[in-house]
Amino acid sequence: MEEEKLNPYQQWKKNLGETRVWDMVNPTIERVPKDVAQARYDVCKGCPFLLPTTQCSKCGCFMKAKVKLPLAECPEHKWGKFSQDTPTATA
Repeated sequence: MEEEKLNPYQQWKKNLGETRVWDMVNPTIERVPKDVAQARYDVCKGCPFLLPTTQCSKCGCFMKAKVKLPLAECPEHKWGKFSQDTPTATA
């Protein structure tokens, strides 16, 4: 079966996963520990989709902010959601 063609907006929403842009300004959403955010960003720095603006060309997010969100995931599956059960949460 052929994969359904998504328009650019639908693809962007799919790439975001459960993360939403407004999560960064929501005071009720906790942030991941600093070492986890740094480990995620270190992965991003080696990724060909990271633009000089620190924006991901796959999901459109500014990665210095996105890596701090617990439900955030890399659209290329290089790191995943954070939970206390998986301390590093990186692939």
